[in-house]
Amino acid sequence: MDRLVDAALAGTASIGNRQIAGNTPTAALVAQLSDLSPALRLLLAAGTQALYTQAGRAVGPPVAAPAPAPPDRLPVCSTGAARLLDQLLDQDSAGILPEALGRLARVGQRLPPPLLVAALTAGKRRADLRPALLPVLDARGHWLASRNPDWAWATSAVATIGGELPPDAEAIWQEGNAP
Repeated sequence: MDRLVDAALAGTASIGNRQIAGNTPTAALVAQLSDLSPALRLLLAAGTQALYTQAGRAVGPPVAAPAPAPPDRLPVCSTGAARLLDQLLDQDSAGILPEALGRLARVGQRLPPPLLVAALTAGKRRADLRPALLPVLDARGHWLASRNPDWAWATSAVATIGGELPPDAEAIWQEGNAP
């Protein structure tokens, strides 16, 4: 690896046809590429050296899979409504999006899973959308929000109930933080 660093620091013009890959098994591969430019040989040597050093590493301890999302309570909206909401979320429509989300909530439907990330991101950008988004996220949306600190606005105790106050609402009011 020191030869690669030296060659990179000195510049590829000073390499010429010298061997730059050190004494690892990857050096034999790079040595066969003498017809390439020195700059390309340096890049290929660095790439093969990086792969060589990573290939022998042991895998770390297994990571436990997160608990699956709870089942959603509401039915998913129609394909046409989802397409319209996707466009509105993309365009960040000021007046139409909250109205469309409100209508979706009034008919008791939820956003489809592919729109949850866009909806949570829109709620991060615009706090005025959050009341309209909370009821249509349903259980999977709140579960997804708990995985990203940027979406914490959708994980508060009151937000996850779906409009009803939780049994400990008084304690949340007295002891909770401002959001």
